[in-house]
Amino acid sequence: MTTETFSQPCPKCKEGVVSYVEKLNAVLCSNGKKCGFSVFDKQRGKELSKENMIALAKGEKIGPFADLKNKDGVTYSAELKMDETFKVIPVFAPKK
Repeated sequence: MTTETFSQPCPKCKEGVVSYVEKLNAVLCSNGKKCGFSVFDKQRGKELSKENMIALAKGEKIGPFADLKNKDGVTYSAELKMDETFKVIPVFAPKK
């Protein structure tokens, strides 16, 4: 399994090292199920690039994306970021 290690500890457990796992097309913590930190390529109907998954793992916002989808399949525009529980969530532009 090919991995690419980052130079930072896992943002969730603070002990493991976050890596990109090519076979799974995901960013995972080296502590595995003990920690559970992960960023997968499919987010809200959008397939993310390796660079976007790494940016999310580093706590950065990515986007904006105009082709995200909600549970009902409705398309919307937003940026994506990780919240304090390490889930990927949309960030909507402020209404004018």
